[in-house]
Amino acid sequence: MTPLLEVTGLRVSYAQATALHGIDLQLAGNDALAILGTNGAGKSSLLKAIAGLVPSNAETLSFNGTPLINLPAHARAQRGIGYVPEGRRLFPGLTVRENLEAAIRRPHRERARTIEQTYDVFPQLAARDKEPAWRLSGGQQQMVAVGRALALQPKLLLMDEPTLGLAPVVIGELLEALQTIRRTTPVAMLLVEQNVGFASALCSDGLILRRGLVAARGPVDELTQGQVD
Repeated sequence: MTPLLEVTGLRVSYAQATALHGIDLQLAGNDALAILGTNGAGKSSLLKAIAGLVPSNAETLSFNGTPLINLPAHARAQRGIGYVPEGRRLFPGLTVRENLEAAIRRPHRERARTIEQTYDVFPQLAARDKEPAWRLSGGQQQMVAVGRALALQPKLLLMDEPTLGLAPVVIGELLEALQTIRRTTPVAMLLVEQNVGFASALCSDGLILRRGLVAARGPVDELTQGQVD
């Protein structure tokens, strides 16, 4: 069976510095894979390369059987790759609903139904529907960022440090919502995360990046028994 995402020999360089030195990974249709490692290990570069946000080269970079290497970011999103960036990156002056609508390119009735489905997963957002994004708490802003990516109805959801800066109770709420999405939606997840408890609760398998190389891979619980460095 063809994997949903297939990556071999993926390399990313910035000026004279190489961020990724040839990464290999595969994801099937409902997998959730955690990418672990310290700052500077290349984790964010990996997600951005798959999303088409940084230049890269690879022996293989394909999604659902389609080569990605020459496709721009918007074309990858249209094919079913959703991306939740580190730091949320919302439109602060737009309302919650307007932030979600910005991701949806479908007729009005379908757009409204998609937003209601997002509110079913994140009921806190329904009550803040008309609030500007800048007025939301950090956790609620993260919910909007995840909801915006899900509004594309992706087959693959890339998430970069979704728990960064969030209080423990909010992390628990976000985890519960993502677990619900995993149970009810046919979407694979690639999660960059330093909160190993969160990663292990959402993903069964993972890999550790160190200086742009895969240092270890296997079940997340086994990878995180020692120090992730």
